[in-house]
Amino acid sequence: PELPRRFRGDPVRLRQILLNLVGNGVKFTERGHVVVRVSTPSDANRRMRIRFEVTDSGSGLSEAQTRQIFEPFVQVDSSSSRRFAGSGLGLAISRRLVELMDGRIGVTSRVGHGSTFWFELPLEPVPDTENPGVSQPLWTARFVVATADSALAESLDAQFRSWRLHAALVPSLDEPAALTPPHERTPASPGILILDENLLPAGATPPVLPQFDHRILLVSPLSPWLRQTAVPQGYRQLLLKPVKQSQLFDCLASALDGDAGTPRFTRSQFQSKASSDRDLAPHRNLRILLVEDHRTNRRLCELMLEGLGLRAAVATNGREAVEAAQREPYDVILMDCHLPEMDGYQATRLIRAAEAAGTGPGSHTSYIVAVTANALLGERERCLDAGMDDYLTKPFTSKQLAAVLRRSPALATGGGAPATSTPASGVPAFTPAQPRQMAEELGWDEFEGLTRDFLAELPTELDRLPVHLAQGARQELKRGAHSLKGISLTLGLTALADALLRLEKSAETANPGRLGQLIEALAAPAASGEAALREWLHTGRSDGHSPG
Repeated sequence: PELPRRFRGDPVRLRQILLNLVGNGVKFTERGHVVVRVSTPSDANRRMRIRFEVTDSGSGLSEAQTRQIFEPFVQVDSSSSRRFAGSGLGLAISRRLVELMDGRIGVTSRVGHGSTFWFELPLEPVPDTENPGVSQPLWTARFVVATADSALAESLDAQFRSWRLHAALVPSLDEPAALTPPHERTPASPGILILDENLLPAGATPPVLPQFDHRILLVSPLSPWLRQTAVPQGYRQLLLKPVKQSQLFDCLASALDGDAGTPRFTRSQFQSKASSDRDLAPHRNLRILLVEDHRTNRRLCELMLEGLGLRAAVATNGREAVEAAQREPYDVILMDCHLPEMDGYQATRLIRAAEAAGTGPGSHTSYIVAVTANALLGERERCLDAGMDDYLTKPFTSKQLAAVLRRSPALATGGGAPATSTPASGVPAFTPAQPRQMAEELGWDEFEGLTRDFLAELPTELDRLPVHLAQGARQELKRGAHSLKGISLTLGLTALADALLRLEKSAETANPGRLGQLIEALAAPAASGEAALREWLHTGRSDGHSPG
């Protein structure tokens, strides 16, 4: 709160450094918290030194690791079985950026006690004529925040102090004296309790403490109260953690302005927020099977689907998924890869085998989406090899889930969202960086001639693939997909290359029906990529040089 609101500096690089440090904190903190603090050490000259600290409660570093951690290609876990991917360059790049801005960076840590990565930058404050304040009702109110979460308490205390308001912080509900609103009470000074649901026993209803005029409940994104149609009896609002300052202000103002009291996040509001521009409710008959063994993950995905106007049947392991797919034809199967009894890869192979043999419920082919927390290189290819159609990495958002569902044939052809040329990976139809480099190396005329020759031959090359499939020549099919993939990448046809990779990976193992679908799926990215590439060539020719 004591810092000026604006500084002159490089926001892009500052954001890059902070995202890297926060991302590392989240990656290596299995439970607990990651806190970002900003302060201003004293400085004799006009430029202020701003200190940023990112503190986590994760695994921590040894003394030897702290000495090396900012060196290129150094990783905390360098074993062959390490859990987290990465190049080991993030912290080295952050250090270089800080130094280029005349700053310094460091880390303090203890094994098993978390880490604090910090950096300081000299920044010049910019005069700010705005003087944000708060309304009179907030000035006269008395606040008590009840939470045992030290990071949450620190954050809320800072937010109140930024408004020059005081909030009493109490760690439990066991001491009634501590829950008395601070300062002398008058009719004009209402008392407000902000209660963290984590202080309540499991399944308990929040207590109504009569000494407070207004009571607000802090809840997590997975709280049961978010699935109710009303806030608990005697409470005015629900406030979602982590608490944004603007949301806290709106919540307090609503309570003090005499609002009748509805939860800030009711179920309907939660749904509309999740689906404001991607509502799939018109497709509520979409048949979805959710295969997930972890209860919290399963409920989170169900909430997202409900927010999109959809519902799903549930299976908790691979064997149940196979049995469910035998009983009913599902349009989409959201398949967790790591399941008990039978994993998602084996379950997918059995479902595909049943579809190929015609022993499933009708001639239906399900759109199977891999859902996995493993983002390591090669995992996506492993999923495609098993016969899956799409890939969703945990944690994912409602927007990403909606995008996956829209790519399913049931929506692309069933009167819903139009079919898109964007492949499952979400890559663009055309990316100019690679062809631009080739044009510079070969010369524009040579490159343009080579490219136009390829585009003229592309339809013939694509027509050969179904011929290979009909002849049972799977090696030829794989070889043809591989060759086309390489030249497609060279010419910037990234969506086509992505679709060809799917075909290449599945050529030897997938059933003919599945391979036929993959071949048909090449048409859209080929057409959109060709159009974009020809436009790019035309731009370069009309300008007389290689296009940018």
